[in-house]
Amino acid sequence: MFAKLWKDEAGFVVSAELIFIATLLVIGLVTGWVAIRNAAVSELTEVALALANVDQSYSYTGLSNCASMTSGAGIADTDGTIGSGPVQAVVTAVNITLCP
Repeated sequence: MFAKLWKDEAGFVVSAELIFIATLLVIGLVTGWVAIRNAAVSELTEVALALANVDQSYSYTGLSNCASMTSGAGIADTDGTIGSGPVQAVVTAVNITLCP
């Protein structure tokens, strides 16, 4: 019985082919996963850099006419800092000319 089992080669070629195909599939999948990982890391890096470069500076000038006036103000956001409390607005000079 052992000799008969030793000489039996039925299915040997089929299993070798399946192992070869499975190996190629695994290599292809690993390569694809690496490409997906690199694309995801690249996209997340771009998102992080975009969020780091958000500039929240603003300014507006004052308006005036014969009946009313408003002052201008502004604030400058510096790179690499995070505000830890209230920030004072910078008031710009207003030239007042009286209406005739």
